[in-house]
Amino acid sequence: MNRAEFLKILFATNKIIPNTDITKPYDDVSLTDWFAGYAYLANKMNIVDSGKDLHPSDGMTRADVAEAIYRMKMIQTKNLVTYSK
Repeated sequence: MNRAEFLKILFATNKIIPNTDITKPYDDVSLTDWFAGYAYLANKMNIVDSGKDLHPSDGMTRADVAEAIYRMKMIQTKNLVTYSK
C-alpha cells in the first residue's frame, strides 16, 4: 500500500471526509489528484512527516503507519486541530 492509499484508509476509518475547497498541500501533489484532499488533511493535521513532498506512491513502513495512527489518535483524544510533539 502506498502513502496516498494509506491516508485515504486512515481518514475513512476515522470518518473524516476531506473538503473539496483545499490548497496545494505538497509540492508533488496536484489539486486534481484523487488523494489531494487526504494529503491536504494529512499536512494540515501533521499526520505524516514528509517535508515539502508527500511521495504519495512510496510505500510505508510499519513504523510510519504506527506513527500516523498514533498522531490521529492523539488529535482525537485531546481534541486537537493538529498534532505537535
